Amino acid sequence: MDASDLRFFLAVCEAGSMSGASEALFTVQSNVTSRIRKLEDELGTTLFVRGARGVALTPAGERLLPHARRVSMALRDASASVSDSDTLAGRLSIGALETTTASRLSPYLAAFTRRHPDVDLSIITGTSRELVDQVLAGRIDGAFVGGRVYHKEIEDQPIFKEELVVVAAKEHRDLSDSLGMANLKLLVLRPTCVYRTLLETLLIRNDIRDYRVLEFATLESIIGGISANIGISLLPRFLIDNTYAGYPLSVHAIDPSLAIMETTFISARERPRAAALRAFLDIVRPDNLLRHPTSHLMSR
Repeated sequence: MDASDLRFFLAVCEAGSMSGASEALFTVQSNVTSRIRKLEDELGTTLFVRGARGVALTPAGERLLPHARRVSMALRDASASVSDSDTLAGRLSIGALETTTASRLSPYLAAFTRRHPDVDLSIITGTSRELVDQVLAGRIDGAFVGGRVYHKEIEDQPIFKEELVVVAAKEHRDLSDSLGMANLKLLVLRPTCVYRTLLETLLIRNDIRDYRVLEFATLESIIGGISANIGISLLPRFLIDNTYAGYPLSVHAIDPSLAIMETTFISARERPRAAALRAFLDIVRPDNLLRHPTSHLMSR
């Protein structure tokens, strides 16, 4: 077993199929299948259960997965450590909540790309839980997530302080008007969205249990649905005030115990930070952000 075998193993895990892994690795499916069979023969165990819709890890595969990820991260970190130089190059993958991407990051992404034009920067959006998993797996270098992350393998640093508000159609006069609408619907992104959890907590506190949850693929579709008075959502006030100010929306303050949320930047604790990630953090750290007049930020 070598690092190349583990690369094929990880590709199949992430794609969920041999065909998907072959596309990701730019090779033919038969090559992926033979490499996995070779690895299984060498280990003396089956790593995947094959099915009509793809593959699933066996218990042995589940045990191998964290070791494969650590090897992959170690190789990536080794490459980054010797490639650091005065002129930054290479790849940098940053994750962020979709709301953070839409309202907060543009000035800092622009500053980073101006200073380091040879770095291939990619932004991956997702829920906090999805982004934490991707950082732990080494698929992204760091991420902006909602709230503190208490995990032994994660280092987090508070960056923004958001005020969350109930967002409804323009004709809603106050919070009780929004929460009391007939056939109440919550417009959310995904089940693991932290805003959805907080909004449902708000409803429970107001003894409201009769509602439906509608999941949307994008933030834009949620805003469109709210504008059409389909339902309500919980979103950062900064996002509405600065990105969607011209839309027919109303915002309603909620209890501060639910309204105030830190946005933190997380990275893997035990991994040395490559130069590109250090340069990115130098731009977005709170003492630099305080010089940006439109940001509501936490003090260190």
